[in-house]
Amino acid sequence: MTGITYRLFGNLIEEVNDFENVKSTNSLDTRAKRYMDLNYYDAIKIKDIADFLNVNVNYLSSAFKVSFVLII
Repeated sequence: MTGITYRLFGNLIEEVNDFENVKSTNSLDTRAKRYMDLNYYDAIKIKDIADFLNVNVNYLSSAFKVSFVLII
């Protein structure tokens, strides 16, 4: 394997670990924010975030609004 292959493989492992950390973080609002950070360049919707976190869209929106004083 070349140096580039090692770096790509390392980046992939880091990304998988980041997704695992999103699920293991305690607060819902923090997990939602982290998911958005990790998927910033993708066309994500609030339903995608809610599905990933296994919560209702309205509940996620309310929790996020309370924590960050924002509406998503």
